[in-house]
Amino acid sequence: PFTVLHEMIADPDSPVYKRDVIRPDLQDTRASARIICWQTMEYLMRKHIERQGFLIYIFVLGDALDAWQNRSMPLVDRIKSLLRLRHFLLLWRLHVISHPDYSLSTQYISREAHEIFTQLCDSLLLLIIVYRDYYPEYPLLPWLLSTEPLEHLFGMVRLIKRDFTYADFLDLVPKALHNNGVFRELSPAQQAVEVGANDYTHFRTRGLDLQELKNWPTDSQFPRIYECATFEAEELMSVLHIPLEATLTKLRDPNFDFLGLTKPPADPSANQEDTDDDPKHNER
Repeated sequence: PFTVLHEMIADPDSPVYKRDVIRPDLQDTRASARIICWQTMEYLMRKHIERQGFLIYIFVLGDALDAWQNRSMPLVDRIKSLLRLRHFLLLWRLHVISHPDYSLSTQYISREAHEIFTQLCDSLLLLIIVYRDYYPEYPLLPWLLSTEPLEHLFGMVRLIKRDFTYADFLDLVPKALHNNGVFRELSPAQQAVEVGANDYTHFRTRGLDLQELKNWPTDSQFPRIYECATFEAEELMSVLHIPLEATLTKLRDPNFDFLGLTKPPADPSANQEDTDDDPKHNER
């Protein structure tokens, strides 16, 4: 992906900026949003159609992130997006593990990224089930079930006093909340100036459909959603000419270590940081 992004920032027509890739501001949430936005996918289809792998990757990932942020997406579509990403990652990982010349540390995303993406999928799926079973009268607003509002509050306090103590924080919260009310009255352009690189979105209500967010899927719908999501993930893998027959055979094998957790004894001289997640490391 880094090679593709380097090619994109060299093109003035690219929606991705140089500062998004070269020494990026890690607090700039707009940079990551630009990489997975529809404009980037349209640009890749128009100018770099040969980069199908990266295009499919940001599509599957971006659609799952949209399941958290979208204000009107039906819950059934959110579930399908999450399961599609889950199955896509599973097939990709299985393919790397089963290939004799591939390594998880090279041909797959980092262990940390894998854990974050799977937790994003699993946590929202569980939230949908919990809300359906215990709080069906309340709409599910997943973009509020995060640390984003708290980060915004800290940001508002830092506008008043950049280096504050806990006692300062308690004193400044009322003023920060007052300023927060003023902030909500600003236009989107004015809000962007105020927050800088941090693109806070939890106040956005455009397209909000509360009734749709209470339209809970039934237990009988889940198998059909899962079947549709896995079919789409497998079709995307076939577009990349990744053979799935052997991979799916291993997936159905209860004895196959599809998580790559079983590793041979480690070589003490090996670099554990790079190979800790790779089941083929030190094979003899």
